[in-house]
Amino acid sequence: MADFCSSVNCTRPIEPGQRMVQVARGYWYEGHITPTLEHVDSEWHEGCYEGDFDPQSLPYTCAGCDRRIRHGEYVSYVTVGYAPEESYSRAERRGYQLALVEHVRCPAARAANR
Repeated sequence: MADFCSSVNCTRPIEPGQRMVQVARGYWYEGHITPTLEHVDSEWHEGCYEGDFDPQSLPYTCAGCDRRIRHGEYVSYVTVGYAPEESYSRAERRGYQLALVEHVRCPAARAANR
């Protein structure tokens, strides 16, 4: 878990037990609500988060190309939960939906960034 909020406008630490937004990458597997945690891109206080929210429950669809997320695909995702104790890295009590999910190598997202 990060020590401080990723917002450039915030200098406060993220304390265990505080609501937080976690932006991460991992593989999504059938039967699991949250993808694996391969890499944490950023962590924010819930009120400081500056990204998009497109909350959805299973089955997930990519926010970039609107295709269904398939078993084993590598995705970028956003969860909202509570900051864990220092020795843990995944937000706790994340609920039953992702705040945003998209393919890491989404052709639609790459085209939009050109």
